Amino acid sequence: MTEALTFWAVAMAVAALALPLCARLFGRFPDAGAGFAFSLGLTLVATVYFLLRVTGALPAGRGGFIVAVACLGLLMFVLAARDQRFTATLRRALPAIAAAFVLCAAGRRSRGAAAASRTPFRSRDRR
Repeated sequence: MTEALTFWAVAMAVAALALPLCARLFGRFPDAGAGFAFSLGLTLVATVYFLLRVTGALPAGRGGFIVAVACLGLLMFVLAARDQRFTATLRRALPAIAAAFVLCAAGRRSRGAAAASRTPFRSRDRR
């Protein structure tokens, strides 16, 4: 279970890193391209990792992937710093995103305790 949660946490972080590029490319869309951030971010990280691995600049494994994510993060930070509209939008949206995350985590925690206390299915024919 922790592996799946780790994967989704990393995927969401990569999607958040791709938001400045999506805002720049798809700024006229109603969501400013946020819907494309997940797939674009994962594609960019995989492409950077692949290209750096093929050229021999990165070692195989987790370290190379972390370097690829860091490269994407640095590029997106430079892109976001130049776009004043994106930084203003991010400042307005960050409290709402944080509140939604806290509420979701609190809801999952309370449901998890209730689900763990349930008894497993028992057959009525068993005596």
